[in-house]
Amino acid sequence: MGEDQLTLKPYFPEHYPLLCEWWDSHGSLRASRSDLESGIGLVAESDSRPVGACFLYVTGALGFIEAMVISPDSTVSKSRKIADTLFKELHKIAKAEGVNKLIAFVQSKGMVRECSRSGFTQVGPPMAQMVQTI
Repeated sequence: MGEDQLTLKPYFPEHYPLLCEWWDSHGSLRASRSDLESGIGLVAESDSRPVGACFLYVTGALGFIEAMVISPDSTVSKSRKIADTLFKELHKIAKAEGVNKLIAFVQSKGMVRECSRSGFTQVGPPMAQMVQTI
């Protein structure tokens, strides 16, 4: 990745295979394509190449940030910048949507640290993500 500024673009379904590769490389669960399409997704780019993505889901006054993933070839410092940029923009979007509380679901200790750096407070012990398709 170059040293240029990050740009943020909307998520499109064409991004899904790349995001799946990244989740697989991190050993993380993949988000389903349909779940991603029901949220507000942002893709961070550097040198016109995707380097990270994150999604916001709005339910009334609550906003949920989920499915963050960053390119596995990113350095720690670049990953922090990517996460911070995505969190800040999703925060702006959530506020504009009338959200007054954001909840972030993250899968790794590293992402817990990134959330904390971005103003989130951990409210309990690590939790398992439980899903049931109906």
